[in-house]
Amino acid sequence: MANNPLSGIRILHIDPDKSFITLIRNVMSAFGFADIDTAQNGKEAIQKMARKNYDIVICEWSIAPIDGLDFVTYIRKNENSPDYAIPIIMLTARSEGKNIQKARDVGITEFLTKPFTINALRQRIVSVVERPREFVLSDGYCGPSRRRQRKEAPIKERRSRGAQSMEEFGTRIVKKYNAKILSPNFKLKRKIGSENSIDKLISLEKIKKAETIVEESAQGFIEESIGDIDRLKKKFNIFMNEFVTNKNSEEAKSALEELKEVSVRIKGNAGIYGYTLATNVANTLFSFCNANQIKTKRDLEVIDVHINALEIIFQKNIKGEFGVLGKELIRELSELIRK
Repeated sequence: MANNPLSGIRILHIDPDKSFITLIRNVMSAFGFADIDTAQNGKEAIQKMARKNYDIVICEWSIAPIDGLDFVTYIRKNENSPDYAIPIIMLTARSEGKNIQKARDVGITEFLTKPFTINALRQRIVSVVERPREFVLSDGYCGPSRRRQRKEAPIKERRSRGAQSMEEFGTRIVKKYNAKILSPNFKLKRKIGSENSIDKLISLEKIKKAETIVEESAQGFIEESIGDIDRLKKKFNIFMNEFVTNKNSEEAKSALEELKEVSVRIKGNAGIYGYTLATNVANTLFSFCNANQIKTKRDLEVIDVHINALEIIFQKNIKGEFGVLGKELIRELSELIRK
């Protein structure tokens, strides 16, 4: 690994899903990264960052006991933050437009939704290393400039025109509109060497190797998903029983939150392994539960139908969109929700 320019890049990945953490670790290793640490919640991540200097953080939204937004806010604004300017890639199934905007508003560097492709993950890393943005410090916002600029690292020919050296870049502060603006920091580019490019270092061969890792992990995903279906059933039964007696009870609220968490995890992970139909069904289930539409016993039937559909998909190992039948299923589920 001594000759690998990526081996010195230190990465922290935060996600409560142990299997997904393993998958990302293996994918990043296939890319060529060697120093990859993990955490299953935000508090654990903050503790690890206090003990070790990382270069990139990859973060899920749901990292209880604090969520991803609280974690990013702490890193960007808290006086005890170990590194307020560290690049943060949010990798999450919380793909609603409002959530993307919220994540940007608290200062994430890049946003990548589950399910994702290997090439999309690679592109986010390329952006962080090769095209860092100005960093804004103000009362209302602390994070990368939300205006993207196509700036490359300041290499030799730019130094001749009086530009900052690569060592100095990222330290200049400009005051503008009651904010401090730091020039782009090419620290990661320095680490891999100005003569190297992430585009070349994460080659097509490495991408194919990472894609093979994902394919080989599919069976384990199916086994876990069947377990998730059992959890959905148990939480649904709790919610259904509480709904009849007191739909506003703490037990009902807890069960509903669990329904949402499991469905959004299936939504995010299924498509990674090629189970597009399961992603679509889990997405409509999550959206329905998340929209506070559960008001009648008939609404309970909507949830039950979705859970049964997911169970059949995983039991029958139905990959892809399942053609006409899959489209018809999604149409019927959508129609069921509208009625």
